[in-house]
This record gives sequence, C-alpha cells and structure tokens, in this order.
Amino acid sequence: MINEVGYRYDFIQNDVKRLHAIDRLEKDGKFARMLQDRMESIDERLSSNKNDKKLLDVCYEMESLFIGVMLRAMKNTIHESDFFGSSIAKDIFRDMLYDEYAKIMARTDQFGIAQQIYDQLRVQNTI
Repeated sequence: MINEVGYRYDFIQNDVKRLHAIDRLEKDGKFARMLQDRMESIDERLSSNKNDKKLLDVCYEMESLFIGVMLRAMKNTIHESDFFGSSIAKDIFRDMLYDEYAKIMARTDQFGIAQQIYDQLRVQNTI
C-alpha cells in the first residue's frame, strides 16, 4: 500500500515538473524567439534582392506542384465509398483543396525541395 501511494505521488510529481518546464518555455518565449529568428533570417535573405524573392516564390510553387501530385497519387490508392455520392463538383472541390494543402505544406519548409531548387538556380544565376 505504501509503495503504491509513493509511486503515485512520484508519478504526479513528475507530471507537475513537466508542466512547470513547459510553462517556463512558454514564459521565457524560447520557442517564439526561435520562430522569430527563423523568420528574420528568411526576411534578411529575401530583402537583399527582389529577384531572389521572386525566384523563391517560383521555387515554392514548384514544390507545391510536386506535393499536389503526391497527394493526388496518395488519394488514388484509397478506395472511396459512395456514401456521399459522386459528382464533378465534389471532385473539383477536392482537387482545389489538395492544391491549397500543397501550397501550405510547401511554405512550411518541411520537405526542403523549394530551398534546394532555389540554391541550385541561385548558383546558376551568379556564375
């Protein structure tokens, strides 16, 4: 009985410590500062030249096209039920939705394709 109570007390104490650590991170703003630093570095890189910003935007569009093709291919692997019926409007809406998902996913820089394309084209322009 004592061990069970002691174990539960330790377990609760560990949870409280984790919550305090998360609270300190939020209060210190480390995460917010990290995001701000990342955005500032991107802004500094883009402010050097307007053509660089246009080039990076085109690179993000290329990445979003790639991600869109990938999402559509993934959709085709899943069997769709006829519960909601089928219509051209639903297909158009779904395609538009996947395009928006692809644009959002490209802007998060999680894939890194746009940055690699940008680096390659930037090197070619400087030579």
